Amino acid sequence: MHVSNKSAICLVKCLSVLLFCCGTIFPVSLYAQKAKRQQLDQEKKSLYKEVATAQKLLQATQRNKAASTEGLLILQRQIGSRESIIGNIEQEITLLDISITNTTQKIDSLDRTLKILKEEYADMVRQAYLTESTYNRLMFLFSAKDVNDAYKRIKYMEYYRDHRKKQLSLITSSQQLLINQLTSFKTEKNEQSQLLGDAVKERGLLEKEKKVKTSMVVQLRSTEKQLKQKINTQQTALENLNDQIRELIRAENPTPKSNSSLHDTKLKLTPQAGKLSAEFAQNKGKLPWPVTEGIITEHFGTNPHPLLPNIEINNNGINIATPEGSSVDAIFNGTVSNILYNPSFQWAVIVNHGEYYTVYAHLGVVDVAKGDKLIAQQSIGTVYTDFDENKTTVHLEIWDGNTKLNPARWLARK
Repeated sequence: MHVSNKSAICLVKCLSVLLFCCGTIFPVSLYAQKAKRQQLDQEKKSLYKEVATAQKLLQATQRNKAASTEGLLILQRQIGSRESIIGNIEQEITLLDISITNTTQKIDSLDRTLKILKEEYADMVRQAYLTESTYNRLMFLFSAKDVNDAYKRIKYMEYYRDHRKKQLSLITSSQQLLINQLTSFKTEKNEQSQLLGDAVKERGLLEKEKKVKTSMVVQLRSTEKQLKQKINTQQTALENLNDQIRELIRAENPTPKSNSSLHDTKLKLTPQAGKLSAEFAQNKGKLPWPVTEGIITEHFGTNPHPLLPNIEINNNGINIATPEGSSVDAIFNGTVSNILYNPSFQWAVIVNHGEYYTVYAHLGVVDVAKGDKLIAQQSIGTVYTDFDENKTTVHLEIWDGNTKLNPARWLARK
């Protein structure tokens, strides 16, 4: 059988296009964009949950229609979360626009290639009709050197015939796959555009909430003197709590590993306590929250007061706003080292985890006793609600020896 040079070239082109399709339909960048969109979607779901929790808590703080600092903090957190949702959706739409543009370009390129292949395929059919008569096929076979060569020629003819059929089918299927992808992307873009419209509407609601915030600020400024006094009282109480925790740590660990002041935060531990410390450290970023439902309203370190200018509040841990009556749970296995009381922070439970300590304050009820062995997520009490301030928060601290740590970095992301 005679095979023209043009047919051979067409065969190579078919194979090249097939490799092109396999290599470009699902490029690495497309997978990266898809992974990024999935990440944004997960973050968005988390933000929606946070907004819903903030709304629930905000309604609780407004039950007597009196403005409160806690309500102001929750409202600010809610506004920030909703603005993050809008930014999140805008990022998703941008990624989808890029994906749609890339896919459209590939479809256009494949259309042009397919047109050329169809023309060459038609030429192959014509050439086959002219040259692949019964006589030519027999001549092609009988001109073989031996039986083995004749077998190879038979297989070649079968391959050549099947190959013409398969190439066009493969390219057409690839084109359809891209069209399906484009349809899917356009659908997702429409969905995200709708979500963006919803987010814009939510932002309109937030503008109304900002007016509420302004009204709250006006109300609270009329009690600025009382607020300052309360802040001073609370800061003094927390400093006392800080001193009591340090004293407790010194009492439980009288012999530090080194006499050097640079290393006096490292404690001498028993093998069992050392194992517990290692396990606690290994769970950084994965520890459960002390409450089932809540949002962080005051962060670790120095925080500007949400109302009073030039007033900063030092926080040894984090404050988590939570619904009234919420159970407060241990975030890891440990032993209750002490239970303290102060009118400013109510009951506080200190739990030892080897070298690490966790502190749970603002408890209204305590369900454990000094020396109790605890397991992770075991209830240690119930959060305290200050009805005068419309405030229901749990205060959490984490200590590594004498060093205070940021609890937000140790808790699992919600």
